[in-house]
Amino acid sequence: LNYNLDLIIDDASRSSLSILYNQELVGILREYEEDTPLTYKKASDSIAFSLFLSSMVFNKDQIHGMHVFTKSGHLFSHQGVGTVKNHVKLQEQEWYEKAKEAEGSWIIYHDENPTYYKNSDTSYVSFFRLLRDPIDLNELGVIKIDLSPTYIEQLTEQFNNENWMITNRNNEKILGSANKDFLSSCLINRSNIINTNNKQKYLCVTHES
Repeated sequence: LNYNLDLIIDDASRSSLSILYNQELVGILREYEEDTPLTYKKASDSIAFSLFLSSMVFNKDQIHGMHVFTKSGHLFSHQGVGTVKNHVKLQEQEWYEKAKEAEGSWIIYHDENPTYYKNSDTSYVSFFRLLRDPIDLNELGVIKIDLSPTYIEQLTEQFNNENWMITNRNNEKILGSANKDFLSSCLINRSNIINTNNKQKYLCVTHES
């Protein structure tokens, strides 16, 4: 599982940076500043991003959606208007604040209910980062990659124990069936921890990647 997750993260990291090497797309993002006069997305801009993002997710079963949010909140995606919204209020998104705090570093995050999907209450493991202008490092927006829940479920089927959890670098729960409070005492590999609910002793096994 760790090996597969590492591969997914490495691929997402490369994919999320590739936009910054495309001068056409960077130029488009510069047009959608927070105070932009553009109320609606240009059709040509949507097509350019759709083609690029479609090529990035082609034949990648691990990715459900790859989306780019401009600084003004406009959303570009390879998915159609029947699936995602055209605009979101970034300031209301917890992941956006995390992206800004990270200043361009990548973040992996469990998004309980992304508001930009239409008619969906599915939660996703997401990878995202703040996009910065290669010239002046000003903020251009955010790229967000939502991993496929089905793919993740297939990866975690190998666990035959109900008490497991994967956290990010900030110790925030990303995946797992266990109660976080129970595993919060699992700090040292191959140590013993006790579940206060049933008084049973468990072997704590940790791995960092």
